[in-house]
Amino acid sequence: MGSEVSAANTVKLSEWGVGERVEYAVTSMQGWREAMEDAHICRTELDSDTSLFAVLDGHGGKEAAVFVSRHFCQELTRNPHYLAKRFEKALTETFLYMDILMVKPEGLRELYKIQQDIPDNYTVEEQRVEEMDNWAGTTACVALLYGEELYVANAGDSRCVLARAGRALDMSVDHKADLPSEQERVTKAGGFVKDGRVNGILGVSRALGDFDLKTNPKCPLDGQVITSLPDIKKVKLTGLDAFLVLACDGIWDVLTSQHCVDYVNSRLEMNDSLQEISERVCDRCVAETVDDAAGTDNMTIILVRFK
Repeated sequence: MGSEVSAANTVKLSEWGVGERVEYAVTSMQGWREAMEDAHICRTELDSDTSLFAVLDGHGGKEAAVFVSRHFCQELTRNPHYLAKRFEKALTETFLYMDILMVKPEGLRELYKIQQDIPDNYTVEEQRVEEMDNWAGTTACVALLYGEELYVANAGDSRCVLARAGRALDMSVDHKADLPSEQERVTKAGGFVKDGRVNGILGVSRALGDFDLKTNPKCPLDGQVITSLPDIKKVKLTGLDAFLVLACDGIWDVLTSQHCVDYVNSRLEMNDSLQEISERVCDRCVAETVDDAAGTDNMTIILVRFK
């Protein structure tokens, strides 16, 4: 979502990091949108045993994506299931709790400040916050590494792909509105799907935020028209696994999972750094004109290479 501009902004913001088990690079590019609405999380040492990476693709604004990037790790690591190494349960509860946290008074104030670019130490009147009714939402694709275990939790159409022996293994499902299982929940909660969009508005069927589509008092958080409940996949890593790709749909609208893995592998064989590769992927995916069918969205990609 978001309006296009007359020329693409191809300035790339990149960072690189290394931990005991992995190294990573992340690149974000605004592209043809009039604003950047993505955010991300890169923590090689979430704790002594765990790493976490996430892509958050905001729609209708940046506030939900930025909010989640600020709070997800803290809430996850204090979850009792996380402390007990029950990561699937901890991830699920943290996804759902992001919605609860956002609608608390302090959460709404923070969202308002993010939306209006107001510094955190400034005070805003409650009336100004209450008058806002266009809160945005965000997808969330989170990869958690614990030893040789990989957990991927996803809500929305950002995607995580594992490169295993040169093949792309999708670690998430794109939650599009026209998936039969998603349509069933949407309809049961009182919504509808039109032209591939929930209530004719939103192209994804799961997201954090989007509170105007989570108003059915008879439905729990995981049964709303739009839900923040993640799907979770778990796999044990082997010596055949080379790297992870996490990216928003701005990348996947242009590249298939396998094409992306093939491209990254080809650049690794040429000894490109992860940062060089992540930047090249964005350049490869950005459309030449705003009228192109794909490549006009914000783009964020994280590459995580196993040591």
